[in-house]
Amino acid sequence: MLLSAAFFRLSLMARTFQRKINADCLVTCESIFIGWLSMTQQHTLIKMLADGQWHSGEQLAAYFELSRTAIWKRIAQLRAEGLNIESDRGKGYRLLDRVDWFAATTLYSYLVEATAQRVSQIDVQLSLASTNKACLDLLVRREDSTTVDLTGYVMLAEQQTAGQGRRGRTWVSPLGCNVYMSLIWRFEAGAGSLAGLSLVVGLALVKALEHQGYRDLTLKWPNDVLWQNRKLAGVLLEVSGDVSGACDVVIGIGVNVAMPSMPAADIDQPWVDLTQVDKSRVPDKNYIVAGVLNQLVPDIQQFQQAGFAAFKEQWSSRDHCAGQSVQLLLGPGHDVSGAYCGVNDDGSIGLETHEGMQSFSGGEISLRRV
Repeated sequence: MLLSAAFFRLSLMARTFQRKINADCLVTCESIFIGWLSMTQQHTLIKMLADGQWHSGEQLAAYFELSRTAIWKRIAQLRAEGLNIESDRGKGYRLLDRVDWFAATTLYSYLVEATAQRVSQIDVQLSLASTNKACLDLLVRREDSTTVDLTGYVMLAEQQTAGQGRRGRTWVSPLGCNVYMSLIWRFEAGAGSLAGLSLVVGLALVKALEHQGYRDLTLKWPNDVLWQNRKLAGVLLEVSGDVSGACDVVIGIGVNVAMPSMPAADIDQPWVDLTQVDKSRVPDKNYIVAGVLNQLVPDIQQFQQAGFAAFKEQWSSRDHCAGQSVQLLLGPGHDVSGAYCGVNDDGSIGLETHEGMQSFSGGEISLRRV
């Protein structure tokens, strides 16, 4: 009898444990499915909400074969990612922000022939930690760094969850609103040949936007793009490979195109987007990226031949700091103040300090009153 009772209790515990496993499995499966929806059908959901019409929770639930609660959670997640979604108890949901998606085929159609020949691949992703990190990981994973050249590889993302700017700052990267891109380029002469490259990239970005009609853009050394003292775009270069030999450079570019108000609250400096620079037009992200590539690719090729000196005059004509007193931020206790004297042939800057003329190739400029 004792043995039978013990066996019964064990059997009951086993059935209870099995029911718990089944319940946990259902929860896990639903979580996996919601995650799958967020990665592969998020585009469809946002596109449905962005058509200007109301969509009821019941309609969306039927379309995606989910519960209305799951749809509500998905809407809440999209709001947390920065999208301005309006809701009405009797009507449903609709997206108030304009969303502009990348399309590789459309982008290719905007490239001039010479650029298209140098762009080896355009990879469009919905969400990445950062486009630079994805490119660096790709460079690490390739089979043979000496024979596999990824020059011309372009990575685009609709959203970055861990976007970074210079000096480790966070680059706010909401979904579907801005340009987040990286370009891989091989430099056979090694890291020693890269002096001034970041300035050339910033200059190419400004020239591309000017060609598309945007005016009054300036460059703050080394590569911030400003409009009326507010940041519009930035550049982050990261090097992979042997610094003494051939190396690959990941050229990261971020452009504020149509920044929603909610994520913009997290930006810790004055900013602007293209919709504010020119209120008469609706920016096209594919056209913007193609324009940047059409300018950047030939400029990189010229830089490889002639260095920054070939671009110095063009850069200086757009120099935001010309004629001003500045503070160069080099680190705690090492900041330098002086009269800004412009850029040198190698991309460094000259400052007239109390110790005389000095040149600097690193740091960040902070403007102060003359």
